[in-house]
Amino acid sequence: MKSRLAALLLVVAVCSGIALAQHATEPFVFGSSTPRDTWTGTVKSLDHDKGIVTMEYEHKGKTESFVGTIKPPLDIFDKDGNRAKPPIHIQAGDRLTVHYVKEGSKYSTQEGGNQHEEVASTNLIKQIKFLAPAKE
Repeated sequence: MKSRLAALLLVVAVCSGIALAQHATEPFVFGSSTPRDTWTGTVKSLDHDKGIVTMEYEHKGKTESFVGTIKPPLDIFDKDGNRAKPPIHIQAGDRLTVHYVKEGSKYSTQEGGNQHEEVASTNLIKQIKFLAPAKE
């Protein structure tokens, strides 16, 4: 009986991890300013003037969306994990993992040598990693 319960809990845990794979929270790294919240998906649209990126993640017929605003300074990594330099060219169909400050969360900014805290009014994208195209 205990082994059946353990097996059932394992199956539920694995399935839950697969269903929520597009959003994650990475472990805290001391001294890092990179946001811990991440989202992985495919770019559906991009407003170049406002820096707004809309991404989608589809799994087993279910689609979830993410909307974030690019907030400089921005860390950018190519498909091989190497740091890339701006300008970057994000297009619909690109697969990305973004690190972002969640809407309503506090984050630190520096202006004129002074550091202060602000509250994110939208999801603020602080890091972008380009991913290889999805396997069909």
